Amino acid sequence: MTTAARLDRADLAFAALSDFASNAQMIANLDTRILLIADADVGFGGPPNIARMVTTYHSCGVAGFHIEDQVANKRCGHLRGKEVVDVETWKLRICACVIGRDSMHGGCDIVIIARTDALAVEEYEAALERLVAARECGADMGFFEAIETEEQIKNAVQLLAPMPLRSLLSPGKRVS
Repeated sequence: MTTAARLDRADLAFAALSDFASNAQMIANLDTRILLIADADVGFGGPPNIARMVTTYHSCGVAGFHIEDQVANKRCGHLRGKEVVDVETWKLRICACVIGRDSMHGGCDIVIIARTDALAVEEYEAALERLVAARECGADMGFFEAIETEEQIKNAVQLLAPMPLRSLLSPGKRVS
């Protein structure tokens, strides 16, 4: 949304943290009674940049954000050709988010949502393992991109409980 609205570009990693933050701040200030969940793409750099992103988003009024496990030149979650980072890099991203949140004076309750695009690249079990790893690193919520079946959803919810799970169905899929 930010990339399209602010830069008139497809979601192919054109936007920087400053673009996302200014857009998030504008939206968050439209009505402060409504909590904003923002997209953090892949965190805008290595662990120090990711920790900075968390503090920046918090200062902009963002209540929560989702961070992805794709490689740095990410693609929209619904496009083909995505690549994901290795699990250790993924865990470092989540830990950097937690460090960023914990480093703020006076405390911070920004919600860290770990988003995996691994189902399209690897397999269901590998994607699920990424969400378990994110939970163990301190993520507050999971986001399972392009889940395909009701059975997958039920299994993921059971395995990740009590961590909440958000999911988007794979394009063209329907769950009854």
